[in-house]
Formats: sequence, C-alpha cells, structure tokens
Amino acid sequence: MNGKELKKQICDRSEVIFQWRQEINLLGKLLGNLKENVDLIEGQIDALDSCIDDLESCVSTDNELLKNLETYESNNKELEKIGLIKKLMKKVKSKSTKNIDKEDPRKLDLE
Repeated sequence: MNGKELKKQICDRSEVIFQWRQEINLLGKLLGNLKENVDLIEGQIDALDSCIDDLESCVSTDNELLKNLETYESNNKELEKIGLIKKLMKKVKSKSTKNIDKEDPRKLDLE
C-alpha cells in the first residue's frame, strides 16, 4: 500500500465516521422527540384518567338523583292516595250528615 492509497482509505474512513456521527446525532434527536411524545401521551393518559374519575362521579350522582326521584314519585303517589281518601271521607261524611238531617230525628237511636 502506498501513501496515496493509505491517505484515500483514511479519508474514506473519516467520511464514514463523520456520517456515523451525523446519524448518531439524528438518532439522538429522534430519541429526544420520542421521549417528548411519550411524555405527552402519559400526560394525556393522566387527563383521561381524571375525566373517567369525573364521569364515574357523575354517574354515581345521577344514580343517587334517580333514587331520590323514584322516592319522590312514590311519595307523591302516596300523598295523592291520602288526598283521594280524604276527599272520599269528606263526601261520605257530608252525605251521611245530609241523610241524618233528612231523617226524622225521632227515628234516630241516640243511645
């Protein structure tokens, strides 16, 4: 091997080493970008977890509200029944009072 060939091989190897360094730098940048993306994705996952927790809380609250509504409706039905019974009792009372007034007081057994 003469000096010219040796110099060419050194230049070629230097060029290859330079290209490798550029590729290593590029890979380092890509790795940095990937790490940033992973960090962003982890942040999004945390945000989604928080949203899921909020939704679960809303569902729990909705279930409580539904139970309260069912109780309210049930109580309203009971109150309506009581109101109807009271109206019916008033009618019965007024009719029986009218009947007593119409009847001959001498026929009433007051004992």
